[in-house]
Amino acid sequence: MTSQPRQILAPLAVLAVLGGVLLFTSVPGVFTVDENSYLASILSLRGDGLKVPGTEGVTASRMLAYFDPLARNRAAVTSPIASSAPPLYAYIAFPFSLLGWRGLIGLNVLSFVVTGMVVFRLALSLGTERAPLALALGLFVLGGYSLEYAQGVWPHMLSVALAFGGVAYAARSRVDDGLAAAAAAGLLCGVATGVRYQNLVLSLAVGAGLLLAEKRRGPKVAAFTLGLLLPLAASSATNHVRLGSWNPVSKGPGWMTLTAGRTLDNPVVEGAVQRA
Repeated sequence: MTSQPRQILAPLAVLAVLGGVLLFTSVPGVFTVDENSYLASILSLRGDGLKVPGTEGVTASRMLAYFDPLARNRAAVTSPIASSAPPLYAYIAFPFSLLGWRGLIGLNVLSFVVTGMVVFRLALSLGTERAPLALALGLFVLGGYSLEYAQGVWPHMLSVALAFGGVAYAARSRVDDGLAAAAAAGLLCGVATGVRYQNLVLSLAVGAGLLLAEKRRGPKVAAFTLGLLLPLAASSATNHVRLGSWNPVSKGPGWMTLTAGRTLDNPVVEGAVQRA
């Protein structure tokens, strides 16, 4: 039987080579309209603030929100204006942005490789037979849209890496009763929520799973909650400075109201499915 270190090195090498191919064959173009808002949040940090450079000192107008696909739904527009993209992406992407467009794609490629390794390690913890391990990794690589998401700036692949990491740490906590693993699960879920708001639903589901743990459920949920609240607090503070809202999953005052261009009549449902 192949040793465990070699079992880990082999898929890592495959993913690293595939990641290099994805990075250097990526097209330096827009993958989705949401990327403009995420890019504006990075430009704000590079401009030493949380407001979009070049929008200060002019008359407030929705035209300033040229980067925002939902500009017409903004309840209030100020000058300078801020991106309404989930707030934690810019902090993570900032160093990658120094390498330009391909550097931002590199962040998603790295997330692709990391997620693949987490999938493999999770499968390895359940058994050591080669076929199931190869199947798990193959399904991740080829069974969805991971290859496509890895070649864009839109941070869906980063979101997947953070969210799946949270799930993996929660599973580990249930196996070894570790409070550190539960806290790490909460931290990763919180950061994932700050990258894409829909992950708040996943975070609540992971917390509920720990609540059903056979042992030490109270301390585990407390550790998870503490880890979750730290990035949510950072999101809340950033949104307050950018948008005037203390809500950690907000795109600004009134964003949950039914306005032009919206079709959902339930703000709870909309909060879960609204694209970020």
